[in-house]
Amino acid sequence: MQWISSMKSRILDIFRSIDRDQDGRISQQEFIESVLSSKFPTNSLEMNAVATIFDFNGDGFIDYYEFVSALHPSRDTLRKSLDADHIQDEVNRQVAQCNCTKRFQEQLVSAN
Repeated sequence: MQWISSMKSRILDIFRSIDRDQDGRISQQEFIESVLSSKFPTNSLEMNAVATIFDFNGDGFIDYYEFVSALHPSRDTLRKSLDADHIQDEVNRQVAQCNCTKRFQEQLVSAN
């Protein structure tokens, strides 16, 4: 993100410049070639790993939502809800395993 900020480019502009056919998604290969042809200090091995991370659904393409979510994970509301679901599932699983005569009571401490 620091590199993007220093280049004073908007994320949408970067995505559009990589999306040559303007179909709203870029192949992992397009992404890798674009970054490698820029002045960003990296190599193809690193970019293959990054492209895989950016492609959340594993379809071989990075859409704009995946692109933004990878760059700004704190803005990904879907990911937050999934984390909360995993936490709640684990709490439920742990409580269900309790064999005590007086079962645990779960309480919500904070929404954050």
